[in-house]
Amino acid sequence: MPIAGPQLEIIGVTLARCGPVEQVTHLPLDDTVTALYGENGAGKSTLLNLLAMTLQGRSTYPWDQTGPGDSTVVVMDVHTRFLMPVTDGDGVRRDPLRQTLLDALYRREVFPEPDQDLLQLLVERICQAHGRAERDDPTDDLLLGAWREAASERRLTFRAVGSESPSWGVFLACSPASTLGSEALRRTDQTWQHRRSPRSSDPRAFDDRFHPAYWGTDARPCTLAALPRSFQVPSLFLGQVAGMSLADVVHVTTDLPDADEITRAFMLSLEDPVHEELLDESGTALMEDIAEAMRQIETSVNELVSCLQPTWGSLTWDLLTPEDWIRGRLPRWSSESTALEDLSFARRRWAGIAALTALTVHRHEIARQLRLWTGRAERPVPFVLLCDEPEAGLHKNLERHLPTALTRWTQGRDGAAVVATHSAELLASPSVSTMFVSMPEATYDIAVRPVTHALSLVDGTATRRSASDTGLSVGDLLSLSRLTLVVEGIHDEAVFTGLIRDSLDSALAGVLPIHGGTRLGSLADARLVIDGTDAPVLIVLDDLDREQGNDALAQIALAARDDDPVTLRRALEEVRQLGRTNDSMLFLHQFASRAERLGRLDRVRVHGLSLPDVICYLDPDTILSSPRPWPDLIDQWHGEAGPDGPRNIKKWLTRRKLLPQDPKQIDEAVAQAVLTMQVEGRPLHPDLVALGSRIEELGLR
Repeated sequence: MPIAGPQLEIIGVTLARCGPVEQVTHLPLDDTVTALYGENGAGKSTLLNLLAMTLQGRSTYPWDQTGPGDSTVVVMDVHTRFLMPVTDGDGVRRDPLRQTLLDALYRREVFPEPDQDLLQLLVERICQAHGRAERDDPTDDLLLGAWREAASERRLTFRAVGSESPSWGVFLACSPASTLGSEALRRTDQTWQHRRSPRSSDPRAFDDRFHPAYWGTDARPCTLAALPRSFQVPSLFLGQVAGMSLADVVHVTTDLPDADEITRAFMLSLEDPVHEELLDESGTALMEDIAEAMRQIETSVNELVSCLQPTWGSLTWDLLTPEDWIRGRLPRWSSESTALEDLSFARRRWAGIAALTALTVHRHEIARQLRLWTGRAERPVPFVLLCDEPEAGLHKNLERHLPTALTRWTQGRDGAAVVATHSAELLASPSVSTMFVSMPEATYDIAVRPVTHALSLVDGTATRRSASDTGLSVGDLLSLSRLTLVVEGIHDEAVFTGLIRDSLDSALAGVLPIHGGTRLGSLADARLVIDGTDAPVLIVLDDLDREQGNDALAQIALAARDDDPVTLRRALEEVRQLGRTNDSMLFLHQFASRAERLGRLDRVRVHGLSLPDVICYLDPDTILSSPRPWPDLIDQWHGEAGPDGPRNIKKWLTRRKLLPQDPKQIDEAVAQAVLTMQVEGRPLHPDLVALGSRIEELGLR
């Protein structure tokens, strides 16, 4: 979802021809966290700097040297969609965009009514003028329709062209997600293939359609219709706007932000009349207003810091008095009477980030409370946090909380967070969108691509592909596992990794088959599972009531916690006795015994499946030579069992020639059945759905 303020949403940013970013690069801005991940020197910090400049309306190249339609122009575009019409009576004072649209209409001798949509009115007049002109190109009608459609959807792209202060070139933009816009982009792609490249001597061949730079370079051409559907392409130049803010941007570099200096600078930014009033009798009420405003900032700062670590203690802003200021005592932050400079690097850094964020988000509201004029139009805008290496100085336990903390940081603030990071925890989080940044030595141009595949540890192939996608070693990836799924054999592994793969990947779970639930091969197998990672261990067993298995495990764990050897032996023996008629309970006994010896029983969980074997979760027509309903077959299997009860339904099915005789052929049949159910999208048994939910629940802890 794009980040949306009350009146506009920001879809994303497009960069091209700016510094080391030569290729067309699209960076979405949505209400999740976006991580720029890559090696040192890949250009992550440079991208953050360019994003900050673009969102603040500042360019790396003067506008007057490159026209809006030049294919070699620096592209630093912010794509937006206005959620409300821009009118002459919308109540937004000092709105530069409204004034630009009005000026364009006045030049055409059009004088709108207060409630008319200025953008639609302007585009309609432009389309009428184009329609009256004599043109032979059959795509013109489609183009004019696409412009009208874009105006009705209020799609505008702002190109940063300012130097010290915000300034924008404003374009009407067409989107691949729109009906006429998509067709116009496709038609223009076809026409472009028969013309010169964007580097040609005729760069303005498509000025009146779509910006040529969006077709990429000679070496790496792009097509407009293939753009992400959330993006749009600037088409019709509407004018230039100065002094307009599109977003409240907080840009945090690797330097340590000083919360004291940041907050004092905010207070000094208040207009001079405030300082004059504070020093006379009339300043008492105003001082109280400022104290109340700073308490609001204090609350916001503590809310933000607690997102990362609630136990760090509250921060307090000691405002002091004007007399203290004159004597040289300055306002400052403290934590439980401890000065900020005496805190750890990580706490000081996050206090600075929180202060900068709170002051940025609330500064205009506070200025209005203090009856000050800020010089800014009152159109509310979204918030964007740009942070370089947010994990710097954090312990690994806190680093694991970063994805959740950053998400909470932007929630409720109409915001987005884009971070440049080396943190594998951010990379592994399902709530973070990852962009891989690189700088090939052959070009020295920054290249950005999304990590399209979710990280996966379900098998060796998936793990190696994830390692290749991210530049991590396999060992680094395995250390990120949030859950180890212990299953009985390769058939369980095939069924689970095939049918509930999304749940496994969302929990970044590894799957370990023990190759037979009747016995655990050795203590080394248990040690591999338990000591290989700090993740929880979920044992999945056939023909076992989930509550029964967890109750038995709970009794063993309670006895181990109480350090009562007699009770512990009794609990283990009870489970072993149950294992005489239930292979799954025998396996549980052996695994629990070894986990208890290793002192890690607290990490083990049990999930029982109601059916006697994992193949019973495959549709009969995909696995059996003569398909019959599983309930009928299971009843028959029970009916033919001996006095010790039914054991091993697979052998029983093999004897009746419902499964192949050769074990390898059974393996192949299971793999093919899983593939058939995947391809045909067949519904899963409720047991598998419940297992998927349990895996996701444990993976999020």
